[in-house]
Amino acid sequence: MNIPGFQFILSLVFFTNGLVAQNISPSKDLICGKKWYPEKWATNDHTFSIDKEEANDYMLFNCDGTSTSIEVDMIIKGKWTLDEKTSTLVTTQNQTKDYPSKIIWKIIKVDETHLVIKSKESDKIDQTLYLTRRL
Repeated sequence: MNIPGFQFILSLVFFTNGLVAQNISPSKDLICGKKWYPEKWATNDHTFSIDKEEANDYMLFNCDGTSTSIEVDMIIKGKWTLDEKTSTLVTTQNQTKDYPSKIIWKIIKVDETHLVIKSKESDKIDQTLYLTRRL
């Protein structure tokens, strides 16, 4: 029996379900144990490329809750937590006064190779980091 449009509707249902399945919620397993390298960053309405000096920077979220961040020549060790329900990632450090002691990040996107996080460092400045894994 051939019902007109049935195959189209069935295809649309499978396609839509595939899109929903790809919208992965943040989980510790997706983030921890991986080095996340910056692709670009943005503040308010401006997007910036990564400089040569920043090309090897990374954020590493260890599965034990510790973290290491390399920013140019500065190594910052600290801790991190993830609230999966609110998609909130919190990083803390007390190693240097040249870097914030606590940053609250909202996870915008996360999958196996991309992590997009947004922080509010002051009342007027939003910072969004676009990170990727190097496979």
